[in-house]
Amino acid sequence: MLDLQQGFRDLETRVSALEARTVSGVPDMSIAERFTALHDRVSVVGQNILARIDTRIEEVRMEMREGFAQVDQRFEQIDQRFERVEGSLTEIKALLVGMGAQAPDSRVN
Repeated sequence: MLDLQQGFRDLETRVSALEARTVSGVPDMSIAERFTALHDRVSVVGQNILARIDTRIEEVRMEMREGFAQVDQRFEQIDQRFERVEGSLTEIKALLVGMGAQAPDSRVN
C-alpha cells in the first residue's frame, strides 16, 4: 500500500511539474507570458489591418482626386463652349441690329 501511495505522489508531482511547464500547448511559458504573447500577436495583426485600411483609403483618395480633376477639366471645356456661344449670339445680335431689326419688346403692332 505504501508503494501505491508513493507512486501516486510521484505521479501527482510529475503532473504538477508538467502543468507548470505547459500552458495551452506552449512549453516553458507561464500564463502571463502566454497572454503577453497573444496580446502582442493581436496588436501586430491590428496594426497590419490598420495599415491596409490606410493604404486603401489613400488609393481611394487618389482616385477621387483624379476623377474630380477630370470633372473640373470637363466643366472648363463646357465653360469655353458657352463663352463661344455667347460670343456668337452677340455677333448675331449685332448683325440683326445693323440690319434694322428691333427687339420684340419695342415693336408696335
